[in-house]
Amino acid sequence: MDMTSLGVNKLIIVNSYRSEKSYWQSPLLNRIDEFVFEGLQQAIDTVPLVVEFKKRFKPFVEDEFSALLGDAVIAHPYASQSWKTYLDTNTMPKVLCIGAEGGWIDYEVNLLCQHGCTSVSLGARILRTETVVNVLLGRWL
Repeated sequence: MDMTSLGVNKLIIVNSYRSEKSYWQSPLLNRIDEFVFEGLQQAIDTVPLVVEFKKRFKPFVEDEFSALLGDAVIAHPYASQSWKTYLDTNTMPKVLCIGAEGGWIDYEVNLLCQHGCTSVSLGARILRTETVVNVLLGRWL
């Protein structure tokens, strides 16, 4: 809902190691259109974001991810570069990679970075996914 109201045009939900295994059977996934519609109402908009589901992380990154790229950032609390430092020397990236509630594992961070992502930190605190979305997009607005 927040991504839609803030103007994100595409959301790709990818299965990562720390994604809850029951997530893919959640009835909430069947209601995504409702949440998108609520975000559109909030923003007084009529163009919904595109939602895609990718259940296999490695094939997605290796086969499809590079086609998305302009600039890409992966939010990771253990990155050496801060989000603020990144934005001081770069424009807002076109792709933001935000992990599940448990975050990314090192393998996933490394694979995304090998395929063009820059790892950035929002600080030492582990944040909820919804919070990270708003922090990253807040600078875009």
